[in-house]
Amino acid sequence: MKKKFIGLAILILGAAIYLKWHRTENSFALKPVKKQIVPKATSLDPKTMKEVPVPASLIPKLRGPASVSDGPEPLAFEVEKEKLLRVSKNWSLILDISVMDKKKYRPEFGKKLLEDKYFIFFRSPVNQKDAWPVAYDPSRQRLYPVSHILHIKGVDESERLQFRAEGMSEYYYHARMQYLSVQSTPRQVVKDYEILKERGFDVRMEVLKEGVKPN
Repeated sequence: MKKKFIGLAILILGAAIYLKWHRTENSFALKPVKKQIVPKATSLDPKTMKEVPVPASLIPKLRGPASVSDGPEPLAFEVEKEKLLRVSKNWSLILDISVMDKKKYRPEFGKKLLEDKYFIFFRSPVNQKDAWPVAYDPSRQRLYPVSHILHIKGVDESERLQFRAEGMSEYYYHARMQYLSVQSTPRQVVKDYEILKERGFDVRMEVLKEGVKPN
């Protein structure tokens, strides 16, 4: 009887020790997790909102339309009121406006109207020595220099020799196409053009487009 009592006590003590050890082991394995508290969504009142300035470095630079940089500059005069000479269905000469290499231009030559990379367009009723005629393209509203080279179609060999006899300086000739180019001067080219037109020749003036450097 005494042995049974001792055995039962040992069994109870062993069970108590096992339960204590198991609780201790689980206390290291399981860590309490804190519950995250999510704040309730609140509506924004525009009256209470503060405007925060955006740093300039974060604002993208906006590119203007192509017409700002690539298109024609506005003309500072009304072309319709100018003295014009129609020389083509696409463009006319403005007789009281001249153009010159910007390195040669002087303010006393006339009032400057427009300037580009190589030339200065200015108002001058007097035909300056180094000034070229000016062409106006209404479709693009642009001004262009006019070369002192004239191109004539339908010129045969006899007419070619006649031009030489008259003192015209030949610039180019294509016999098969009967195409002759003669060299005038910036001051004389408009008069030579009108004379050739009156004589019935198919004559064209040469307009210098963008990117052409003056001689």
